[in-house]
Amino acid sequence: MSTAPGYHRQLLPCSGQSHALSCRLITSHPPAPSPDHEIISQLVTARNNFIQIWNVFEHNNNDNNHAKLHLLYEKRLHGHITHIARVRTLASKKDGADRVLISFKDAKMSLMEWTPSAHELLPISLHTFEKLPQVAEGLALSATDPSSRMSVLLLPSNTGGDGTLAILPFFQEELDLEGLGVDKDAWDKDGLASLPYAPSHLLPLTSLTSSSTHLTPARSSTLFNTSLPSHSASGSAPPVRNISSIVFLPGFTEPTLALLYAPEVTWTGRLENTGGTNFLVSIVTLASSLKDHEKDNNNQSIAQSGLNNTTGADGAGGDPGSVGGSSSPTTAIIISTSPLLPYTSQYIHPCPPEVGGILVVTTNGILHVEQGGKVVGVASNAWFAKDFVGASATSATASSSAAGGAGGALPGLPPGIGIGVGGGSGSMLPSGVGVNSRPGEGEQIQEGLEGSSITFVASTKAVVFLRSGSVLELDLTIVGRSVTSLRLRKKGKGVPGSCVERIRGSKGNFGDRGFVFVGSEVGEGALLKWVVGKEGAQGHTGGSGTTMAMDVDDDDDDEDIYGESTHDNSTITPATPAKNAAVAGPTRSLTLTTCDTVSSYGAIRSFAIGLVDSLADGGDAPAELVACTGGGPTAGLTVFPRSISPRKRRRLDINPSTPEALVEPSQPATRGVWSLRLSTGSNILIASTDSLTKMSFQLPRDYGEEEQRYMSEDVVVEETTIAVGVIESAVDAEVIVRVGKKSVVLLGADLNPIQTHQLSKPAVRASVLPSGYVLVTAAGDGKGTLLKVNQAEIIELSLEGASDEESAGLSVFLDSANSVPLVRPREAGMDVDGGAAASAVDLEEDEEDELYATERKRPHASLASLKDAELFIPPTETSGRSWVSVIDQKGTLKVYALPNMQEVFSSAAVTLLPSIILDGAKQPIPEDVDPDDVEVDRIAIFNIGQSRIRPHLFILLTNGSLAVYEGHSSVSAASSATRPEGSLGLRFVKVCIKRLPPPRRRVAGSPEPAKREFVPFACVDGYSGVFVTGEDPMWVLAADHGQANIYEHSVKGVYSFSEFTFEDEGAGYIVQTREDLSVCSLPANSCFDREMPYIRIPRDRRYAALTFDIDSGLYACGALYDTEFMNFDDEGKPVFVGDSPYITKPTNYRSVLELVAPGTWHAIDGYEFRSNEFISTVKSVTLSTRSTPSGKKDFVCVGTTVHRAEDLAARGGLYLFEVIRILAHPETPHLDHKLRLLSFEDTKSVVGNVCDINGFLVMSMGQKLYIRAFELDETLIAVGFLDVGVHVTSLQSLKNFILIGDALQSVTLVAFQEDPFKLVLLGRDYRPGKTASANFLVNDGKVSFVVGDIFGILRVFEYDPTNITSQAGMKLLCRTEYNTGSEGVTTMLYAKRTGSEDLKQNGILFGGTDGSLYTLIPVRDAVFKRMLALQTHLGRHIQHFGGLNPRGFRMVKNDSVSRAIVKGVLDGDLLAEFDTLPLDLQMRLTELIKSDPDTIGANLRNLSSSF
Repeated sequence: MSTAPGYHRQLLPCSGQSHALSCRLITSHPPAPSPDHEIISQLVTARNNFIQIWNVFEHNNNDNNHAKLHLLYEKRLHGHITHIARVRTLASKKDGADRVLISFKDAKMSLMEWTPSAHELLPISLHTFEKLPQVAEGLALSATDPSSRMSVLLLPSNTGGDGTLAILPFFQEELDLEGLGVDKDAWDKDGLASLPYAPSHLLPLTSLTSSSTHLTPARSSTLFNTSLPSHSASGSAPPVRNISSIVFLPGFTEPTLALLYAPEVTWTGRLENTGGTNFLVSIVTLASSLKDHEKDNNNQSIAQSGLNNTTGADGAGGDPGSVGGSSSPTTAIIISTSPLLPYTSQYIHPCPPEVGGILVVTTNGILHVEQGGKVVGVASNAWFAKDFVGASATSATASSSAAGGAGGALPGLPPGIGIGVGGGSGSMLPSGVGVNSRPGEGEQIQEGLEGSSITFVASTKAVVFLRSGSVLELDLTIVGRSVTSLRLRKKGKGVPGSCVERIRGSKGNFGDRGFVFVGSEVGEGALLKWVVGKEGAQGHTGGSGTTMAMDVDDDDDDEDIYGESTHDNSTITPATPAKNAAVAGPTRSLTLTTCDTVSSYGAIRSFAIGLVDSLADGGDAPAELVACTGGGPTAGLTVFPRSISPRKRRRLDINPSTPEALVEPSQPATRGVWSLRLSTGSNILIASTDSLTKMSFQLPRDYGEEEQRYMSEDVVVEETTIAVGVIESAVDAEVIVRVGKKSVVLLGADLNPIQTHQLSKPAVRASVLPSGYVLVTAAGDGKGTLLKVNQAEIIELSLEGASDEESAGLSVFLDSANSVPLVRPREAGMDVDGGAAASAVDLEEDEEDELYATERKRPHASLASLKDAELFIPPTETSGRSWVSVIDQKGTLKVYALPNMQEVFSSAAVTLLPSIILDGAKQPIPEDVDPDDVEVDRIAIFNIGQSRIRPHLFILLTNGSLAVYEGHSSVSAASSATRPEGSLGLRFVKVCIKRLPPPRRRVAGSPEPAKREFVPFACVDGYSGVFVTGEDPMWVLAADHGQANIYEHSVKGVYSFSEFTFEDEGAGYIVQTREDLSVCSLPANSCFDREMPYIRIPRDRRYAALTFDIDSGLYACGALYDTEFMNFDDEGKPVFVGDSPYITKPTNYRSVLELVAPGTWHAIDGYEFRSNEFISTVKSVTLSTRSTPSGKKDFVCVGTTVHRAEDLAARGGLYLFEVIRILAHPETPHLDHKLRLLSFEDTKSVVGNVCDINGFLVMSMGQKLYIRAFELDETLIAVGFLDVGVHVTSLQSLKNFILIGDALQSVTLVAFQEDPFKLVLLGRDYRPGKTASANFLVNDGKVSFVVGDIFGILRVFEYDPTNITSQAGMKLLCRTEYNTGSEGVTTMLYAKRTGSEDLKQNGILFGGTDGSLYTLIPVRDAVFKRMLALQTHLGRHIQHFGGLNPRGFRMVKNDSVSRAIVKGVLDGDLLAEFDTLPLDLQMRLTELIKSDPDTIGANLRNLSSSF
């Protein structure tokens, strides 16, 4: 056996959001269609290697405002995103835009900015620390100062818990080069004086110095003070190590960092010895010498360091050089350390500067830690009182005041919640810790806070989003300047949050109303509106002071989300309160409302190929991929169809009376069909053949179920119809325009002709706009005729200058959504991309006015954005809404506004299919480009979208290349003063490209092939888009939260298409195929946000695994239910009983095997398992049996796990089911199948995986592998066994080979022998490896073993006994290591379709825990060498996101080899970028490998075939 080279491609990116950031990337926007609509900010979301940018639209309707998310940009990366932060650099003072700092796995940071002309985030610099000797693999924590003074990266350490901070300082002022004695003209050609950052450097945490520690007892208003036991004897501060969370604190004059860390790690088994309080929070001031360097004009050495050691965008700059110094430019001092905190501490979150301090979120509660050491907390469940294990009372006074005596309840906690008391002396709680909980009226919270996210919506009010979907409201009560208590209230169920971000720029004030985005990794993300009610209880008053309300509004421009101003008396009303005045935390009610949702499906745990629709609904039921996805309240099933299949298909017969002489028997009855609905409610159906047109005028009436017939008095015209449309601008009534080959006819509502316009040349294509314009294209040339229907008459307009001998394509377009404005020409001296540059003096004055204003204002717009907004001219009914687009033979695209034919857009060389088409581009097509490669077939602009319609440009070349561009608003479009009336405010961004197959020719004796036409539709099941007819039909659709995508239509050979406008039937579509004319609908609940459509089937339960039973056509799904865990001793008594009713109970899964019917997706039968037993695996296995003539039959095999508490070994069970047909009750005819248990075995260990091999059952049970035979169709008897690793995670068979993946011991290859029965160990990988999946890869007689681990790394092994290094085959040889970036926990083999029947290949489909789908397929050697050479040049010659290195991302660190063995697998994601490149760049790249774009394109299309 030898390895086969592979090709890896991600079919779908990861689903959900792990990170979210609200910022202002774009400072100037065109006016919205309505004055109540406004773009308030941008939202950046990311997960793993996928990033998206959204425009946040706020819709204001009096006091009822809401918001929507509109996708602006998305990108797949060659890196793993770990953090995103907002940064304001020196350039932000000029253009008002924020920059984004993105942190990546393995210690990388990239500073990026939005570039409108490129429509992309482009890197400013890349800072990488991964090659430093003290850096290990793993995730690096990062944080950025809210005032953009510096960013830190906690490097993953390979020296135990000791860590190192990588610090990237940002300049606050431009370098005074002349004052530093530097020649500005010589050194500042590239704007070095405006560099955003200083050289990065390292700060070891062991070098931190302390100005104050926790040795001094912290003060508490509720508990006495005592000294802490830890580190107090020696008088030294504890070491800062094992850091779990870092954040910057707002409101400090110097960058101040808070660290949550554990000097000594522990776990629950050591709590009796070490106690439960081992975490600390230290506040560290990072005093940078950068500020002194900016002020000291004589320090030339620092200036030279800033000029020479900055890191460029390629990542090869001066980070290592700056590290090598003997001293760090940043001085770090610990100014405060908290008392010991619970071992369950999860993360920390900064409080607004008006409040101060830090929130420490633990598993069971929330603590507020002040700088002085005072700690108050609130419980989310009763376990919070047990987090301080081992503490006791030292005095009766302390016991009574703190907890009411030993074992008593703390004040404010629910009855029964107490603090455990240990032996010896000490305090019941650590010094300075006060715990209060004030539940709502009769409300008790029993929630765990693991994986929670928190954000503040007011100075003293925060919202906590839990992993379970629960939403908690946190109130802080303040007395004077100190937080005295916390209060948690449950608001209900919502989104299972994984990240949360408050939206900037909203018109609502901070503390009053606004928007927040909640991202989820397991389900839908949501944009929520929060409102704090005006009514409510008054705040708490302390001491002799008076209760006062703090009025805090929002400031989103140069400050963080809470503002940069510190809390002082000037912000309190009245202005001069007493010394002990109290600032009460608000107790007003909080309301959360969903404004928008971003669809996602979460992790993929298992999948299978099977039917997705019932056979009775629509004829042939397609077989598609069905997966178990999601978690919590968003769990369920998800269908991933490979193409769009018609649903609710019904035959439509509109031509039953057509004479046979007029219709060829070999052709379908209609060659074109249009469905119209007039404002009067009349329905019109028009059908056309090659020789006649039939028009039916009627209202829909009752019809039968099997066949739909719409009959009326028909009008038959002996002329082929090309296009039909309804004109809205008629005076008296709507007018129907019918375009034939020789004439254009106006028809009234009664289908009687009004006027006829004869055409000079036969027409081949036509378009009719509702605004009254009709464009007819003649045969044989690119010329066209433009007609205007005005008051029920046809007027021919001149196309002089637009249509001439060089015209290659014409189209018309109506901006029905009024979304594209015109832009006035810019004045002299205005910057093209950023508008007029605002002077630094003006900006400083604005910032000063805002800083000292008594009331906070909305963020001021830069002068550039204000002047840019004045350039936009909204379109009107008479000007700017209708366009004519023309492309000539040289590839120049021009757009003219109707009716005056004013040129509003011009761009050269668009037939090269560039990534961006900008107005004013004049670079011609290079002479070395073959004219045949850039010849235009047609061009058109269509409206595409769901509820948000936007224009899309289609360019189809004669070689079949189809590019779709989305129109985005562009300020830089008006760069030419030659257009006094304005230019089109658009730039076209390429969103998808596809190579269409060449048109098929007619074969003698067969029907004429369907012609390729672009048919736009306004409403098909809520979508506007384009349908492409022909032998290979396809859809072009775009949802609200995704870009336009091209999807194949499952039914081939479509002659005509039209949206179905009959109101009684819904907004479906009519499609004419070779078989019939039918009315269909899109699949219900389909989501078209991604490259593959998917259909979510929500359920109230999770599914662990599923399989498809072919005989019955049903799915067997293993459902998981969360139940309370109860374990009993030998006497039948519960082992564990909580000492409080408010303690959260331990939970476990309990499973039910459900028999699910496709289509309805309802369970028709089920089998419930024992208590504490849940399903590990479900497989359809083929076993030998005597009950069938073939001797084999499919069964459903289930392996289970039985939990028996943590101190007892888990058991399991093996179940074998048969799906049988039963006689259903007449009232429930769908309940016609049932599960029958054939065999059950109670096993001594977990049954983790099963499969079949040659009619035998293979099962893993603990550390053993068994082969079972189904004896007499009654009992499973063992015929062989083998000792394997620790726990089998994957089990696959191919012929007589078994591939075993283990949780710790990598992979093992075993052969099964039947005579006699024997399992033979062939070879294994002796290196430790945490295997998640394993499978076979076959390529024409060559087989490889593909193993994926929990880190997303694929390893390709081969079995070669002839190789001496394999030790006679006992050692599997690892030939390739490849990083996919996603853990694939489920795999499936599928047949790879090839042109040769003799070539046998299979592919592997992987489902990732992040929701991604990716494949690995074998590649022929010749193609592999060609693609590998191209991949190398793509990595070197094109720009990658953030300056990342694709090859470095795919490499795997392996100390056992001298070089990374990554060349055995092609990077399909990188190679896919070849199709998106302009043609001239493709030619230059292919010349380097002595190939051509056509050959490369053909290879890529063959490799990217669907599973």
